[in-house]
Amino acid sequence: MKIFVVPSWYPDDDNPIRGIFFKEQVHALKKEGMDVIVLYPEIWSLKTLRKQKQKTGISYRMEEGIKTYRFKGYNFIPRVPSVSYRIYKERLKKLFSMAIQREGVPDLIHAHSLIWGGLAVSDLTAAHGIPLVVTEHSSVFGRGLVKPYHQKLIKNKAERIHYLIAVSNSLRKDLSKFVVSKEIEVIPNIVDTEFFTFGNEKRNRFTFFSLAMLNENKGIDVLIRAFSNKFKDKDAELLIGGDGNEKRRLHQLANELGVGKQVFFLGKLSREKAASYMKQCDVFVLPSRYETFGVVYIEALSCGKPVIATKCGGPEMMVNKKNGMLVTVDNIEELSEAMSYIKENHSNYNPETIRRECVNRFGEKAVAGRLKNYYKGVVEG
Repeated sequence: MKIFVVPSWYPDDDNPIRGIFFKEQVHALKKEGMDVIVLYPEIWSLKTLRKQKQKTGISYRMEEGIKTYRFKGYNFIPRVPSVSYRIYKERLKKLFSMAIQREGVPDLIHAHSLIWGGLAVSDLTAAHGIPLVVTEHSSVFGRGLVKPYHQKLIKNKAERIHYLIAVSNSLRKDLSKFVVSKEIEVIPNIVDTEFFTFGNEKRNRFTFFSLAMLNENKGIDVLIRAFSNKFKDKDAELLIGGDGNEKRRLHQLANELGVGKQVFFLGKLSREKAASYMKQCDVFVLPSRYETFGVVYIEALSCGKPVIATKCGGPEMMVNKKNGMLVTVDNIEELSEAMSYIKENHSNYNPETIRRECVNRFGEKAVAGRLKNYYKGVVEG
């Protein structure tokens, strides 16, 4: 089966982590025997205008064994949705024409996220009679961030999207308010269980680890306050990976609460470093205010680590009493109690059991197998 995959964001030279779960899914599909070709309009940030050394325009290369077509270039008016959409669509159209010419017509196209991949490719599939599957990942539908222009496009093009998938039950509920005429399937994201696995390294004291963009939505301020409540001057540490506009304020908060020598900001981490810290820690904690899914949680579970998360949408799908605890969003006391409980009862959380359940539900074979069956139904159906 030949599949064109159109991600709305994807790893590139400047950010090899962005959309890494799309790339992992592509590799998993290839292992299931599918011929997968990636088409990605790679739009560069204007911040790189004087630094960018790559050529603009279409490029093709095998990326880790995957045929990948990219259209590289800037969008000089990024804040105008109609312009952004038009630029994305025109570049995708050129990639599509080249890929059709070289690879032939695919059995189906799988786009990731309506904005912009799913919406832009819907016109192309309609013209060629190719079935279109769209998986939604974005938090904009649950956070009131869908702009009027987006709503109008979604309404106008909904009928051209034949099959719609959400990565969690909560996202399906949010998405159904915008695409009312579609039945939405739930198929989760994937985790690379060979990369995120058990490790032998341990740190000298009990370690909580968190990894996220340091913005308001991730609730790192709540985490630092909860850690301070129970572990100030105790034999425990909190490692925080990631960067963002809240970093300075969070650093200041840790110092103000008197835990500055126990809370360590690691900065932006490579995938290898992130996996290393995940393996070294005792517990993974991320008290987000909203998540459509949260791949980082299943990465921790794949390493056999108990997870503390909030009831914010995505985590309810993966965190349970056997592998961690769920707490209320923005509840500092509840979070600090959960952190204390898991520290005191850490031996009750079996790493092998945690990992096995994760592999069975979110591993490559499990998710790619579900997608393969889903694709078969689409093509035959």
